[in-house]
Amino acid sequence: MPEPSTTASAAQLVGTYVGSREADGVRLTLTATPGGNRGGTLTAENWPTGNFHTSQPGKAFTGSGTWEVEDPRPPTRRSLLRLQFEDPAEVTSGDTLDKLSIGIDAQRIFVYDDVDPDVCPAFRLQLQTE
Repeated sequence: MPEPSTTASAAQLVGTYVGSREADGVRLTLTATPGGNRGGTLTAENWPTGNFHTSQPGKAFTGSGTWEVEDPRPPTRRSLLRLQFEDPAEVTSGDTLDKLSIGIDAQRIFVYDDVDPDVCPAFRLQLQTE
């Protein structure tokens, strides 16, 4: 996995991400808002609901919404991808994963749930290149 980014930009993140490990079967597509520089719209397929502090995620959904890059803040000082889903009701009540860490190196971009920085993330999606 690439190191967590402290300088990720919205332009770098646009595209389709495919999941692996715990995110197998999950797809996330990020598109930019014309004229905007912080985010845009998203489409998620097979996105899990449920409390991510437990080992049993809930049912998956397909939906849409918006996204933005959150600037680095203490204590982690890393950029985060914030997702805001429109539906279903389980999601609008805050019962899903809606903040992901961003890892970028010279060849790859990942977004992932960084539960423990000392362990390779199990829920991760990689930007697909053509």
